[in-house]
Amino acid sequence: MKRAVLCFLLLLLSLAVLAGCGLFPGRRPAPGETGEEEKIEEMTVPVADVDRALEAALARGGRYLIVADETQKLDRLVPGPPRTRVSWNRRALRVSLPEEPPLDSYLAALEEELAAVEAGISGREEGDSQGARVVTLKVGISPEIAGRPIPLVTHELTLIQGKTSPPPQGKLAIIIDDFGGGVAGTAEMMELDVPLTFAVIPYRRASQAEAREARERGYQVLLHMPMEPLNEKLSPGPGAITAGMTPEEIKIAVAAALEEVPGAVGVNNHMGSKVTAREELMLPFLEAVGERGLFFIDSRTTNKSVAAALARQLGIPVAENRLFLDNEKEPESIKKQLRRAAELAREEGEFIAIGHVHPAMVQALREFLPELEGLGVELVFASQLARR
Repeated sequence: MKRAVLCFLLLLLSLAVLAGCGLFPGRRPAPGETGEEEKIEEMTVPVADVDRALEAALARGGRYLIVADETQKLDRLVPGPPRTRVSWNRRALRVSLPEEPPLDSYLAALEEELAAVEAGISGREEGDSQGARVVTLKVGISPEIAGRPIPLVTHELTLIQGKTSPPPQGKLAIIIDDFGGGVAGTAEMMELDVPLTFAVIPYRRASQAEAREARERGYQVLLHMPMEPLNEKLSPGPGAITAGMTPEEIKIAVAAALEEVPGAVGVNNHMGSKVTAREELMLPFLEAVGERGLFFIDSRTTNKSVAAALARQLGIPVAENRLFLDNEKEPESIKKQLRRAAELAREEGEFIAIGHVHPAMVQALREFLPELEGLGVELVFASQLARR
């Protein structure tokens, strides 16, 4: 009996020694029990192929209008191993479709184009609004993450067909600067046949001719008055108002420049960051504008401008530029700025934006202007937004 007990104790001792040496596997420590932080991998999922597939499907039906376009960056943590934080862009689009072809043909094209890039429709809701057919689709992909496919919704696409245009909720004035030089895009801009406001620089080879043509075609014409900028490397051109002028010289410069731009009903500044910030220079300038029954649009080339406040004190109709449209002279960039201007016009009621005459601006306007009707924004002349 004693021998059996002794053997049993020896066996227990041997097992304890072996476990201490690690020869018997125990439970694997949970993350964090060892004092080490669990590694999380980062992964970004591209969605550009899905964007292109949607655009290709919509383009099959011809013209379509993007009523709203918002992108949100999302991320989620996918359990492992390995644990992975995946991020992607989710885009919400509202698209107004023409009456033909039928909406079902767009849906068929979407399924085909999406399948080609290994994407698909994961959800669908259908209804109607003011007699229009409205279909909202959830579009997504299933990339392999942490060793298995993970479904991600990359787009929410709302298609509207047959909706009547909403009544205008905002007014947008677009001023196109730098006419007068016969530059590329001038002739095409003249043919847009919408209420745009053209600002003509004086003393250029085609200033008078372009001002007359614009007026005859029904556009509103402004004198784009050259003024001295802070940057001494930039030249505002001949006839400019400079910081060293007397009040009488400023008034004479305004009168002479107006002779170069026949039919001008208002004035805005070309450059002028040095002049518009100084009340003693703007006072005689605005007096010359007001004496002729004109209005003034402050181009806001500096946030230190005193022009608008001073014009209101003098009782001169005035408004201010709120957004430059073409700091990047690419059609897609300009269209984004145009949509932003339209959205702000709808939110605030009125909005003024400035662009410049060149081919990219013409292309952007041609492609964007049909969207305005669907956005509930009315395009107006600058004079309609100038207030005393």
